[in-house]
Amino acid sequence: MWAIRCALVVPNHEPALSEFSFWVTACIMMLLAAGGNVINDYFDVQEDAINKPKRAFVGRVISRRKTLFFHHFLTGMAVVMSAVMSWDERSVWPFAWTVVMATLLWGYSPWFKRRFLRGNVVIALLVGQLPFWAVIGEVMDAHSHAFFFSNDGITLMIYAALSAALTFLREVTKDLQDREGDALTGFDTLAVRWGTQRTWRLLDWTHGLFWIPLIATSFLRLLCLRCSLDRFMLSTALCRHSHPASTKTADFHQCVAKTHIVRRYRFSTRPLLVMFSTGLK
Repeated sequence: MWAIRCALVVPNHEPALSEFSFWVTACIMMLLAAGGNVINDYFDVQEDAINKPKRAFVGRVISRRKTLFFHHFLTGMAVVMSAVMSWDERSVWPFAWTVVMATLLWGYSPWFKRRFLRGNVVIALLVGQLPFWAVIGEVMDAHSHAFFFSNDGITLMIYAALSAALTFLREVTKDLQDREGDALTGFDTLAVRWGTQRTWRLLDWTHGLFWIPLIATSFLRLLCLRCSLDRFMLSTALCRHSHPASTKTADFHQCVAKTHIVRRYRFSTRPLLVMFSTGLK
């Protein structure tokens, strides 16, 4: 989440959330994820006893009653923090978003995991929404909706889609590894219904296909970064040529900041401005 904020929001846009509020949202998501893992282990005691008897934690190291209490504590903290944030931001988005996620995580094992592909889709959506949660300030702020139509917003959406797709494949792979225990406990997973060989062939093809858009997105992002750096260097040269008397670093920075070409990049290029202003005297 912090990497998304630093790479896609801060350099070219004005963040809608302060640093403190952003880290509050990060804590909310970490508490939800921890609570989801705990309740999943609570419901999967029988399956874990078959699939990984030596690594099973619930029922062997800690009782199920304490596990349930730990889940309620973690999820309750996340819901309370989201409610406080909604009150502070005057928006229902953080609280509603958190409650929906907490409900899906609670119902994953008893409602979705046992049914064909439904559990895989739920987990893929929960992971795929994380990039959007990282920019929840822009979701709440009506003046920041233009972010989602910019290059950074489109990159965020592609990253979210790829995260969901790769997570879906990871869940299918886990089902393949846990096929024996899932079959004995009545789970209708893709590996149980299709068998080992057919599932492996599906994973081989889909993993290869999804690596193509992932590499393409990374390449386009690097290409955009190179173009922005070229524009910056061009603007600094033009500014030095048109203002030869600007010998001070502050004057030079002010001159470059006025150019429309690099205005949106001035946060990320401030160190370069200092370097160019001192090196071109």
